Amino acid sequence: MALADVLLTVALLQTGCTGPRGGASMREPMLTQLEALESEEFWMPTYIESGWNTVHDVLVESEQIRWLAAHPDVSVPEIIERIHTRLIHPKVLVAYFVVLEQAGDRRAVNVLSEYVENIEDGAANSVGSSWHPFIYAVKALDGLTSLGLFDGRSLPGASDFFYRRKEIAEQARDKLSRRPDK
Repeated sequence: MALADVLLTVALLQTGCTGPRGGASMREPMLTQLEALESEEFWMPTYIESGWNTVHDVLVESEQIRWLAAHPDVSVPEIIERIHTRLIHPKVLVAYFVVLEQAGDRRAVNVLSEYVENIEDGAANSVGSSWHPFIYAVKALDGLTSLGLFDGRSLPGASDFFYRRKEIAEQARDKLSRRPDK
């Protein structure tokens, strides 16, 4: 068993969870994990970053992201609600998008598509930053709808996707409508 799996198991036992899905009893532990995403301590390991993909990989291995992704029944609706109703710091939005990607819950496709297509034209110069949420939203959409944007042959740049953002959002929604359960 990998260290990350051991840590996740310990976290689940400490919170009283007996399985990967959650319910009402999982709300408080979920809120604790979401709160941790806002702490400077959570972000410290990402400051070694050399690009958005490195930040992504570090976040994927974090206890908080793994816990939230393992409990999509409680975390995904809460994250979607927060995205719709709160002003969220860009770094926290990055973490939310990584959770949505890792959770594999297609309920997130619409909120991710909305974010991707509605980003302002003036953001073209900033989307390449490791701390800008855009590339993480695109990666999550790709993972949830199998758009084939990250094919493994090369690491695409955020600006490549920025100019295709409306097309990408439309393709993701189209895939969701054709296969909502997959």
